[in-house]
Amino acid sequence: MGKKTYFVERMFVLTKSFVRLSILVFLGWIVLPLASLLAQSPPSVDSLNNAAFRLRKTNQVAALAYLQAAQNKFNDSVPVLTQARTYQLRAGLYRQQGFIKAALSDYYLASQLLRKGSDSLEWNKTQVQIASLLTQDNQRDTALVLYQSAKTYFADHQQNEELINVFNSLGGFFLDWSKLDSATHYLQKAKAASEQKHYAYGLKKALYQLGVLYQRKKDFSAASRAFAEAYRLDSLSNDLYGMAAIRVQEAEMALEQQLGKRACQLAEQAYGLARSIPAFEWMEKATAVLIQCSRMEKNPALTIAWQDTALRNAHLRREKEAEYSTAFLEIFRQQQRQAAAKETIFNRALRVSNEQLFIITVGTFILIILAVLVVMVFINYQKQKHLGRELRAKNILIEKQVAELEIDNATKSKLLSIISHDLRNPMVNTKGILNLVNQDMVPADTAKQLLRQLETQYMGTTSLLDNLLFWLRGQMNGKNMEYTRFSLHALLESMFVELASLVKQKNIQLHNTVDPHMLVWADQDMLRIILRNLVSNAVKFTPSGGTITLAAVNRSHDSLITVQDTGIGMGPETIEKVLARQYFTTVGTEREKGSGFGLMLCQDLIHRHKGKLMIDSQAGKGSIFSISLPLE
Repeated sequence: MGKKTYFVERMFVLTKSFVRLSILVFLGWIVLPLASLLAQSPPSVDSLNNAAFRLRKTNQVAALAYLQAAQNKFNDSVPVLTQARTYQLRAGLYRQQGFIKAALSDYYLASQLLRKGSDSLEWNKTQVQIASLLTQDNQRDTALVLYQSAKTYFADHQQNEELINVFNSLGGFFLDWSKLDSATHYLQKAKAASEQKHYAYGLKKALYQLGVLYQRKKDFSAASRAFAEAYRLDSLSNDLYGMAAIRVQEAEMALEQQLGKRACQLAEQAYGLARSIPAFEWMEKATAVLIQCSRMEKNPALTIAWQDTALRNAHLRREKEAEYSTAFLEIFRQQQRQAAAKETIFNRALRVSNEQLFIITVGTFILIILAVLVVMVFINYQKQKHLGRELRAKNILIEKQVAELEIDNATKSKLLSIISHDLRNPMVNTKGILNLVNQDMVPADTAKQLLRQLETQYMGTTSLLDNLLFWLRGQMNGKNMEYTRFSLHALLESMFVELASLVKQKNIQLHNTVDPHMLVWADQDMLRIILRNLVSNAVKFTPSGGTITLAAVNRSHDSLITVQDTGIGMGPETIEKVLARQYFTTVGTEREKGSGFGLMLCQDLIHRHKGKLMIDSQAGKGSIFSISLPLE
């Protein structure tokens, strides 16, 4: 016990000496590197970015100062991709310090510049970072959409290492969400791909997370193997931080198995590794394990010694973080002051510009008076020219009206066909069924089945009638668009109630994954008609026991709403007919019939929203109908 106490006290002395030395040179780290760079010929934005990149892990305050100097040099001659890199690096620094909102803001700025610069690879990398931050901000649905989009891009463009990184991110995403099956799926894919591509970083990250996953499942043997292999890879790259993290995780797992001696050995190794960096986070976790180990061994003196060490380390960490945060926040405030100064200069320039505009306006007014006097000479000529243009315009209008009349006649013929067949036949069929039931010509169980059939037929006829009336009202009265901003989630929930009977008959599951707080800008009645037709169509072509999932996300330029089913799908020719707005109909999975009018109406209403309908489908693999609507 005496040797262990001496060891703890010795570690405290060394740690305290190191922190004092760190505080003495701290300001030198911020000033000297930047002064050395500025003493040379005027640095470029690229050189400042590179300097910040080198210091991003060891001296974040100096790195932030470099990036502020880089941003101050932004002008029209600096490429947009270089500016985007500045924002990416700064967002990473903000993220390390826990400034999630500031990091998101810079990543969004970088994303806009990368899109402007047509750098799709870096843009998708940035989307992954945004998804990670949104996960921390509990915006999981939006984060998952971004992860899946980036995964598709990296797979299509054979960006293997980035694809592996996304697999690891998705594994961690589902692990934090306690969806262990999904986490296992992605982490195993990351592990297999890393081994195939000899990607050491992706492999050790996948192994570490698999170890955590197996530990949660109480599969301690598999967890130990994963941690051991990850530790070996970290040792090869001399990643002391990763080695300390693994040893802490192994020590906690040993405690969970009541292996006190083993836990102590692992925790002491973790503490030594963490102290050599130093990494206070792992020092604290290792110390916590050592305290518990000492208690399990019933060694009060050693327990108290480690408790004292923990308190001293916590105190030293707070002192260092206070010094560091003060310097970091000072640079952050300096950025805000510079932004305010730029805004003042802009306002001053705006005032001068307004004065100049007034002078120009008065001069222009005088010139207009002179021009009017000159133009009056040519009035008769202009009148003749105008009459000629008007005559040509009327001829064009007449031709357009003739074409519209031909379309209206074709539409009229189709409507008469729908009314005479698709509306009349169900009514005749209804009368026949009611006669059979009322006259007791069929058994009770058959009558019950006929009545259920009648209910389904009634819902289909009512839906068709609603579509016809809504379309006719819009065509004949020129129904104006009534845009409002409303909750899409609430709209879908009310629509699901209407479709409950139809869905229940086919044993189909409806899933509304839209964020309850998400708002869309549209005509609510029209959007209800659009979505009801798309969901009804999905029910029609989805076998019993299938699922239909509705999702949505507000992107930078539009709102994207998707209706995804596990139905029979469509071939390219069918998709082409739908997008070409052609009348056609096919029977559903249970021989359901339709008018072929619903999808054409959807196309028309989406077009009136200035939106777009997209279809992704393969025969036998289900369909995804996507609606893109402007944000406003």
